[in-house]
Amino acid sequence: MPRTSPESAVPLPPLLARLLFLSLVLGLEIVVSTVWLDTATLDRANYLIRLLADSGSWSVRFSVIFLCFAACFLPPRLARHRQSLETFARTPFRWPLVGLHLFFLAILALLSRILFAGLLPAWNGDLLVLLWLAAGCASTTVLALAFLPLAAWRQIGRAGGSGWLHSALAATVALLLSAGATQLWRPAARLTFYLVAAPLRAIVPGFQADPAKLILHGPTFEVAISEACSGLEGIGLILVFGSAWLIAFRREYRFPQALALLPLGVVLIYTLNVVRIALLFLIGHLGAPEIAAGGFHSQAGWIAFTVAALVFAHLSRRIQAFSSTPVQTAQPAGPNPAAPYLIPFLAILAAAQISITFSAGFEYLYPLRLIAAVASLWYFRDHYRRLPWRIHWPLALGAGTLVLVLWLALERLIAAPATQPAPPPLAWAILRVLGATLTVPIAEELAFRGFLLRRITSADFESVSLQAFHWWPFLLSSVAFGLLHGPRAIAGILAGMIYALVLRRHGSLGDAAAAHGITNALLAVWVLATGQYQLW
Repeated sequence: MPRTSPESAVPLPPLLARLLFLSLVLGLEIVVSTVWLDTATLDRANYLIRLLADSGSWSVRFSVIFLCFAACFLPPRLARHRQSLETFARTPFRWPLVGLHLFFLAILALLSRILFAGLLPAWNGDLLVLLWLAAGCASTTVLALAFLPLAAWRQIGRAGGSGWLHSALAATVALLLSAGATQLWRPAARLTFYLVAAPLRAIVPGFQADPAKLILHGPTFEVAISEACSGLEGIGLILVFGSAWLIAFRREYRFPQALALLPLGVVLIYTLNVVRIALLFLIGHLGAPEIAAGGFHSQAGWIAFTVAALVFAHLSRRIQAFSSTPVQTAQPAGPNPAAPYLIPFLAILAAAQISITFSAGFEYLYPLRLIAAVASLWYFRDHYRRLPWRIHWPLALGAGTLVLVLWLALERLIAAPATQPAPPPLAWAILRVLGATLTVPIAEELAFRGFLLRRITSADFESVSLQAFHWWPFLLSSVAFGLLHGPRAIAGILAGMIYALVLRRHGSLGDAAAAHGITNALLAVWVLATGQYQLW
């Protein structure tokens, strides 16, 4: 089995590793608390409670944005003190402070239960808010001291210098811009309305457009252009994706020329949004209103974003003006080594988007996912024979069961109540179980653990051992896997971490795929036994 060469993988510095873990823990706690606590339930009888209700969500947003900017502005300044800071980072981790953190966290949860459930005591509610804030600050402080000693935090504070002020100013500006962006929804929706109406007026008999209400009328179907149809959400997504892409592959691009890719991406995604709404109207007009208002309406936006992201990622490397290296015009001499790892997963995603897009209410076309997965896995079968698939069943069974327990626990903790769907047809349920337990685990483990985990470590990912472990690839690949699961992202991130650790134990993709399949199989048993089909 190939091993990681020293040039291809650089271990994450201890200081960065500790800061990343601290950010991850605090981030998860913030996400759980913001989902659990709703400021709308606060009793606004006292001054501090009203202040918390009015500014609480904005404070969280400011803190998150501030830390993101600090992560950009501070590293060059901290690099001047790297030697002493790395010495601090090698000090023993202080587990007693973690216990103290959990103690303050429990107090915070108790006070939150009283404060946000309206169970205020007879004494001053403002005092309760002060105690709540004190518990939150104490919880965060002792956790930070568990990761790094006080002297390290003092040096980080001094070394940051004006970077802290720059981060605060940038976060303030970003927050003000995000608040002002809501004023753009209406004019953007109106522009989208006119751009969609122009071609439809020429090709749809009896077509009418109502500029006052932003409604497109046809003889049998109509579409209202709401603010959500303005295209601003897609613009935000492509800006985030494009920025992350340019940062991740910054060595492959020429700056500042490459920054022009961002407005080009905005134009592309906005154009695709106009096409999306026009197609939605045409599908409904041509006799399939259920599909237009159902699957197509919910999925076409994601299809547009996927197309824009693929165009951004692929063409940006083919344009010499943006590339830092000469663009190769000749065809590659051999097959793409990433294809066997990514194509099965991408085939499932493409089939899923097609099946959901052309479904109305219930995804009857789910078998397309299974067919796409089986076909792509069969196509690359010769390559897969060279990969390690030996399964250590006790490890896989234990890990798969652990993920299921965490998944169901988090579902109960943070998921909003959902309407219970009707039981699916038996044949559909059988195919759903087969896909979830066999093809999906193999395809996702090939993509996330076989490819992405190693590709973040080195461009020559096949030279990286499946047992190699580095914090940065471990965290990023797990977060990417979690985001794939949408509202269950936290559970997905934890699952991705566990599957990655399973892979590292023996360096076998079979272990990770088996653990993943066991989780999905046990989840299928739970769903069928309890009737909680919304988990599917």
